This record gives sequence, C-alpha cells and structure tokens, in this order.
Amino acid sequence: MKKILSFLILYFCSLLFAPLQQGNYGFEAAANLASNTGKHDAFSPCDSKKTIEETDDSLKNLWDDEASKISSVNWEQEEIYPGVYYGYHHFANLFGGPQSISVIDLNMNSAKAEVKFVWTEGRELTSILAQKAGALAAVNGTFFDMEKGGSIEYLKIANSVIDTTSDPNDIRDNGALSISKKKEIRMLKIPSDNSWRTFDTISAYPDIMAAGPVLLDNFMKVPQSFKNTARHPRTLVGLTSDNHLKLITVDGRSPMAEGMSVFELQVLSLTLACKDAINFDGGGSTTMWIAGKPNNGVVNYPCDNKIFDHAGERECANIIAIIPRK
Repeated sequence: MKKILSFLILYFCSLLFAPLQQGNYGFEAAANLASNTGKHDAFSPCDSKKTIEETDDSLKNLWDDEASKISSVNWEQEEIYPGVYYGYHHFANLFGGPQSISVIDLNMNSAKAEVKFVWTEGRELTSILAQKAGALAAVNGTFFDMEKGGSIEYLKIANSVIDTTSDPNDIRDNGALSISKKKEIRMLKIPSDNSWRTFDTISAYPDIMAAGPVLLDNFMKVPQSFKNTARHPRTLVGLTSDNHLKLITVDGRSPMAEGMSVFELQVLSLTLACKDAINFDGGGSTTMWIAGKPNNGVVNYPCDNKIFDHAGERECANIIAIIPRK
C-alpha cells in the first residue's frame, strides 16, 4: 500500500511540474473559467504551473506567490470596440509593492480591427499620434532619440525602412513585432548575424518594429543578457496561443505604482496567458490611450510629470495602434 501511495504522489507531482510541451497550454481552462463567471477570457489568467519551467528559485517563488494574486482579482473591463477589450487593476501589493496595470486585448480571430505602426520624424505625444491615425487604442512603441526624435531601433513600415538600429551593440533589440501582408501579427527573433537589415527586402513582412528584450518565447522565459533588475514603468506586447494580441502597460516611479523589473514582467506576461512577449520602450514613455476616454484618452498613469495622474505623457517617435479594419 505504501508503494502504491508513493507512486501516486510521484505521478501527480510529475504532472504538476512537467515542462510545457509545444501546443499544450492551460489557456483553455482559463477560458472555461471565464465563461463560467461571465468574465471575458482576455483577463482570466492561466493558473497552471505547467506554463513555466524555471530553474531560478527566486522566479519560482514569484510565480507561486504573485501569479495567484493576479489570478484572484476582478479586472475592471469593457469592450471598447467589437473584439477589442480594455482592462485595468490597481494592486495594493504585487511583487512587494503597489502596481497599476492596464491591458488592451485584441481578438485577432474576430475583431473588426487591426494593428498599425505609426511614426513621426520628430516626437509627438502618443495621444496625438493615435488621434491623427484614427486609432481606437494605442500604446507607445520602441526606443527613440530623446533629443532628435526618430527611432533608434529598426523600423520598417509599408516595406520602407524608416530607421535602423543606431547602436550595433544594443542588446535590447533582440525581437520585433511584425505585420504580414495578410495583416497577421508575428513576433520575430533577430537574425543570426544580429542585424535586422536582413528584412529590408523581405516583402512578406512589410511592417516591422524592433524592440526588446524578448521576455517569452513559446511560453518559456528567455534568459536575459539585458540585466535590468530595477523597477520602472513598462510597455510590453504579448501574443497568446489562441491568436490574441495584448498591449500591456505597467505604471511606475510613484508611491502608487512601483513599476516592474524585466524578470517580473516575465511572470506577469505568463500569468496573463501570453505565449510570446517583448518589452518595448518604458519609463516616462509608457502610455496607453483609448479613443473617447476622459483625460484626452490617456487611461494609464504616465510618469513624465512625476505625478500619479493622466497628464504625464512624454513625446515619442512611434506608437503601436489598433485601428478599425478597412
């Protein structure tokens, strides 16, 4: 009897902590939970430990402790356009401090909307660039020159290279968000020669915005050579296994919101059911905008004015916008 009991314990432990296999993801269970509770599945986190194989004990503890907090909250949420959802929650204590998190979820299977990269030669507020583009919602994009404006990472729009990576030793831009000819959204890895210029003449990817570091690749935490352990406001983009795009902002630099490290972002994006995820420009640039909302459409708490309000936008060089499908 003792041998049988030991076998059963070992068997169930192996199931609980087994590495994730490609195509085996717990989001379906999260979606079922959402339907049972009447909540939209975009904000029903995956609570299965099988979504992470982790050798770092500190990150294991983060997953155990903090993912459960994210899973247990009720997100303020609404459908802002058919197939486009917005959610927000302020955590009194997440990763050891207050956190303010906003999410836009685009269901790319059914939404009557699509993604567009918008840029300017100088710098403009995210809200202004979004309004000019006729956007439904937007977040700030990739890194840029604070003095001259313009992206300092690879940016290709409509098969025209707008900017290239200014620093060949930049270890951040190891990933990119791309829009294919068919308007499909993909995340790309930097080519083996560490140059995005390989994509200059590849017309299958007419729109590419490089950024980084890459946080998740097929549900797995990507080891970080960009050792940014400090907490800052963050903007990240994630893709789920069922073809949803998530635009996520984390506020910071405030007693009301501490911000997150790159490693904490990995836990957050996994918990929010992302399969792949990339970090974009953050800090004072982090902004989320939604058409028709108060405060000029700014729904998060940009920190460039050092006040926890909606008025602290920083002028940026590019944005990731969601626009009505033509």
